[in-house]
Amino acid sequence: MRQICLPVLFALCKFLPVLPVHAQAAVTKGSLFRVLYSGGIYQPYRQRKGGDYVGNIVSNTIVEVLAVEGDWARIRYRGKEFYMWAKKLMRVDAPDVVCSPWALEWLSAYDGTYYGISGEWPNAREDWTRTISREDMAVLFVNNIMSEIYGSWVVRWALPIAFIGADELEFEDILPNTDHPHVHEIYKLLQWGIVPPGKFDPKADVTYGEFTDMLIKLMAYDKMTVREGGGFDFTRADIEKFGIGGDTNRDVKTTMEQARILCEKTVCWWKEMELLKGADCEQTVKATIGTKYSGSVWIYNGVYTIKTFEGTQYLVIDGEGMGELSDVNEQRFIVTYKKCIPDKFRSCIYLYTLQTLDGKYLALSSTPMNGSHLITQDEEYLWCIKSGGSKGVSIIYSPMNRSQLLNASGWGTEDGAYVSTWYVANSVPDNALWQLEYVGH
Repeated sequence: MRQICLPVLFALCKFLPVLPVHAQAAVTKGSLFRVLYSGGIYQPYRQRKGGDYVGNIVSNTIVEVLAVEGDWARIRYRGKEFYMWAKKLMRVDAPDVVCSPWALEWLSAYDGTYYGISGEWPNAREDWTRTISREDMAVLFVNNIMSEIYGSWVVRWALPIAFIGADELEFEDILPNTDHPHVHEIYKLLQWGIVPPGKFDPKADVTYGEFTDMLIKLMAYDKMTVREGGGFDFTRADIEKFGIGGDTNRDVKTTMEQARILCEKTVCWWKEMELLKGADCEQTVKATIGTKYSGSVWIYNGVYTIKTFEGTQYLVIDGEGMGELSDVNEQRFIVTYKKCIPDKFRSCIYLYTLQTLDGKYLALSSTPMNGSHLITQDEEYLWCIKSGGSKGVSIIYSPMNRSQLLNASGWGTEDGAYVSTWYVANSVPDNALWQLEYVGH
C-alpha cells in the first residue's frame, strides 16, 4: 500500500539535518520527525529509556516528538507514548501527506504515521485533496491495486492481455516506445481492456464516475482473464459499502485521497474474497472428511482449538480469566472474522475476534509489550491472525503492534505456563507459532 520509496528517503537523509545535541533543548511538543533508514527498514521503540524493545516503527514514518531527554526521544505513536534513540530521528517541517478530515481516520488507522489536515501544513510534500489525472489513475490501478495483489514482476511480465491483439494496440498521443515516465502503466490499461485505443489524454481530469467505472472494469478483467471466472463479481454496490467521503457525484473530479482509499479498499475486498473462498473450501473438506489436519490455513468464522506448534499444549482460559497452556484440556474458541485492512509490507491483514464459548473476548492486559498477559473481557478486542503453509501455522498479534507476538510466558511451553506477548524482531520462533484447528460451527 503506502510503501517506502528508498531513493526519496536517501535524498531526504542527505539534505535534512539530524537534530544536533546542542539543539535538543529547543524541541517542543508537537514537533514532527522522520524515522531514519539506519541499518534496516524498521527502528525499535521502547516503553522506557534503555528498556527492552517492545515494537518496531517502519523507517520513513513521521512521528510526533514530545521531548528529547538526553539521548532519548519521547514520541507519540499510535496514541501512546514511547521512547526511541534520538539519533534515529530527523526533524521535518511538515508531514509528508495532508488530507481531508474524513480521510484521516482510514489513512491513520493501524498505520502510525502522522497525517496532517490540508490547509494546516502548507509545506507538506503531498496534498491528497488535489484532483487526479488519467495518468494518475493508470499508476494507481497498476501499482496500488494489481501489483499489491500479484507483485510487480507478475504485473509487468506475466498477467495476460484481455484479448488477442491487445498488446499490439497503440494510443495516438502516447506511443509505447516514448520516454513518458508512466508509459508502462498507461499501456497496461490498454492491454487489459480497461480503456480503448485512440487518445489517452494523460493530463485530463478524472471524474468520480469515470474512476469507479474503470475500477469495476479492472476487477472484471481480473475475474475473467486472470482468475478465469473464479471468485466474486465486483460491483458498484461494493464501492458504496466502502463509504468514500468527499463529493462522490459522478461528474465531480476525483481527489487523490478518494482514489487511493478506493484502491486500498479494493485490494482489501479482493483479499477478503480470497479468504472467503479458501475458508469455504477448507471447512467443507474438513467437515466431510471428519478428521483433523495439523491446522487451518484459512481462518474464518467457526469454532477452533488453538494449540502450540512445537508441543501438544492447548490454549485454555483458567479460572481467573487468564490464558495459559494445558497438556490435558482442550478448550474451544469462537473465531469471528471482522475486516481486512491495508498493511505497509503485506498488502492486507485480516482482523478477528476470539471468544470463549460463553462469549468472553480474548484480549491483552495492557498496551502490547513484553509480558502483556492474555486475558478475557466483555468488550470486543481485535486480533490479527496470519496463517499459511501446508501445516496451517499461524501467528497472532494485536494490529497495534505487529512485533509483539502471542506466545507462552517466558518463552516456555510447559503445562500451566501463562500466555502473553513478546517482542520478535525478525524470524518467528516456533513457540510463537500456533495451530488453529477448525472443529465446526
